[in-house]
Amino acid sequence: MKSTLAASRAAYYLLAGLLLVLALALASPRPTTAQNGNNSNTTRTDQGNGNGNGNGNGSTGGTTRTDPAEGTATKPDTPKPPCPVPDTAPAPSVSNVHKDKSTTDDRNVELGDVIVVQVQNLKTLLAQAACEKKNIVLYLDGRPLKDVTADPPTDPAQNSMRFTLRRTEASRDVWTYILGEPTWSPRQTKVGIGLEDKYDIGWTATNSAAKESADVMLSVIPHGRFISWLLVLAVLVVGFLILAFKSNLLRDTLSVPVPGQRGPYSLARSQAAWWFFLVLASYVFIGIITGDFGTTITGTVLGLLGISAGTAVGSAMIDANKSTPEARAAEVGAAQKIQTRLAALNTEIATAEATLKANPEDTAAAARIASATSERQELSSQWKKLTNESENFLLDILSDVNGISFHRFQIAAWTLVLGIIFITQVYRVLAMPEFNGSLLALLGISAGTFVGLKIPEATVPKSPDTTTPNK
Repeated sequence: MKSTLAASRAAYYLLAGLLLVLALALASPRPTTAQNGNNSNTTRTDQGNGNGNGNGNGSTGGTTRTDPAEGTATKPDTPKPPCPVPDTAPAPSVSNVHKDKSTTDDRNVELGDVIVVQVQNLKTLLAQAACEKKNIVLYLDGRPLKDVTADPPTDPAQNSMRFTLRRTEASRDVWTYILGEPTWSPRQTKVGIGLEDKYDIGWTATNSAAKESADVMLSVIPHGRFISWLLVLAVLVVGFLILAFKSNLLRDTLSVPVPGQRGPYSLARSQAAWWFFLVLASYVFIGIITGDFGTTITGTVLGLLGISAGTAVGSAMIDANKSTPEARAAEVGAAQKIQTRLAALNTEIATAEATLKANPEDTAAAARIASATSERQELSSQWKKLTNESENFLLDILSDVNGISFHRFQIAAWTLVLGIIFITQVYRVLAMPEFNGSLLALLGISAGTFVGLKIPEATVPKSPDTTTPNK
């Protein structure tokens, strides 16, 4: 038994040793055979920078390779012909730029027009483009419009190329630089051409007379379209303001107001209207200038409209749930108490004024007038809230029945600040802004706070003392 176990153990050690030797043999690098200069198996001579021995004889050309199997040299590679460069060929330059189908001195253009660029030594540029297999594109103020190529194809004999001033996704950044912060007057813009990843070939310093001829007066704001759209927007805004003032379009309708009076303005509805008109005006403004009416709406715009819509819907649902017979009865009772107290304050103020008139030195009467007047203003505001009357726009959206509240102020402040940023961004870069997720979340938290704190928001004033007149 012991002998069998010992034999098995010896066979195991032997097998392990054989596997170890085999692994070492496979892992060790193969020896290489030194080759001298007389070995014809792998002789390789590079002639680009000298011969194979490195003696630097200055000969140039292809590379001579020796076939290891046959021992014969193959034919050297044929070098590519050099592309024409400005040092060895006449340098091209822009001599004149004008609007197509117009006189040669008509340089008033706008987006969508076709311009003609006249080029001296155009054949040199065409040959270089063909050799490097690259497109000749239009340059504006030294910036390439990578997908704006000559259309139709250019005849070298005419020494001119036609380009359409169009805005695409590939050229969006360049057009943002050219058209950003638009002004009513035309903008002088330098025109040039060149290869798509090279530099601008414009007018040359030796031909300074062509400097002004290589510029165009780019009309950033198309006057006709702008005025037309401005009239449309003006009609919409004026009509909306008239409806907002004379109807309940932007007002709360929780309870029946006093006959002849309008209800208070709604913060949630006003915020929704604010973002609606900002987005609408920005959309039209960007489209007028860039011609892009299809890709301007961004995720940020949808987020802003969604937050404002959700705020308006949530606020309306909360108001509807509060409109119960019990709540209305409490409001009527509080309004009657306030009305009684207002009558007493009016009497008190009249009495104090009469006393002060008889004795101008009576400081106590003056103090009673000031105190009673302040209380009357506060109670008048509460009475209007209870009877669903409007005071003024700012007080209506910022205050509840107990006065101005922080949760209303903070959502109004964030809405105003982000709206200003939105307008500035649209004017500067002609694109709807892209607010990051944190900024949208901030506005959403602000709106959620407003809606959440509107649930316990009181519909009647905090039990003030409305029976005891001030002494």
